[in-house]
Amino acid sequence: MVLAVADNGVGSPTNFDYHQAGTLGLVLVTALVEKLSGKLELDRSSGALFRGCVA
Repeated sequence: MVLAVADNGVGSPTNFDYHQAGTLGLVLVTALVEKLSGKLELDRSSGALFRGCVA
């Protein structure tokens, strides 16, 4: 299963650590992926795409 949350805005800085962001959306996505023992990836190629992969 793949959970994707995307934004086509300006993206995020290269030094951005989504584990430390503290925004509600990222807290929820991170918690869900961790709870399901998945892996969260950040793709900055076109805005920001957070992809959670769960087996």
